[in-house]
Amino acid sequence: MTGRALTVLAIVVILGAVAGVYLISRTPTAQEEERSVRAFVEEFGTKLKNVSLLADRTMVADAMQAQYGPYVAPVLLSEWQSDPMVAPGQLTSSPWPEKIEVTGITKKGSDFEVEADIVEVTNEGGGIGEAPTETARRPVTLTLEKNGSTWRITALTLGSYPGDGEWRLSEPSAQGLRFLYPQRLTTSFISAAEWPPLVERAVNKYACKEGSITAADGPLKETKKNLVDDREYCVTRSSEGAAGSTYRAYEYAFQFGTSTYRIAFTLRFPQCMNYDEPQQSACKAEQSSYDIDGLVDRIARSIQVTSVE
Repeated sequence: MTGRALTVLAIVVILGAVAGVYLISRTPTAQEEERSVRAFVEEFGTKLKNVSLLADRTMVADAMQAQYGPYVAPVLLSEWQSDPMVAPGQLTSSPWPEKIEVTGITKKGSDFEVEADIVEVTNEGGGIGEAPTETARRPVTLTLEKNGSTWRITALTLGSYPGDGEWRLSEPSAQGLRFLYPQRLTTSFISAAEWPPLVERAVNKYACKEGSITAADGPLKETKKNLVDDREYCVTRSSEGAAGSTYRAYEYAFQFGTSTYRIAFTLRFPQCMNYDEPQQSACKAEQSSYDIDGLVDRIARSIQVTSVE
């Protein structure tokens, strides 16, 4: 081999070595990839509140395309647009999904599996200028794969709210109404007697005449105004005793847009004095603190009008 050929060979070897070192130095480390995945998921989490899942189907599809398009693989996005209830997003005006907090990242081949919580917040209880108050966390699992120079979500599984009673979307009523409600109450000393609740659009305009009808042992029927967050409810509660329990029928009337709506249901309250301690104290504490107004408000804010009579 001539000296010139040796020189050319040496140059090629040197250039190859330099290129190899450059490529190695430019290959993302595991920590850099995890940081990239975390930032991508957290950024996606800021878009959830911009997609109202109970809006008109066309509006939902358009919102998903605009908000989720840069983050979600086309196949998965199409599935969400066809069935919004399997997708993340905003179900009620309050609380709403504010962000996603990543709790774990696992590399699986060339993909990443991310465990996280969707953090829901509300303005209720907060003052002017104060940060929203966290109300719930919903677990979520995401699968990410690299698409060119960026990531795409190829799978997402929503978990159940801890102790939330497995909320589900009702079938459309005769009035074309759908709403979210828990299949079961997460209580030990209060149970549902007439459930799911009746949700209907009323004929009369919203009005609330407060007052009560009482008996020797307390009110049999009572009507009063309750303010939950920014919405007023006219709440009528009537009670009837039977076989060691009290059955309480509730009716919540409220105005939504130009219409008046009514939510009605009955709950069973066992007599706490029939229990021994410590169940007796636990019964009294639960029955006195259970937030029925909050339960109804969440149902009310999820009402979707799917058709007009």
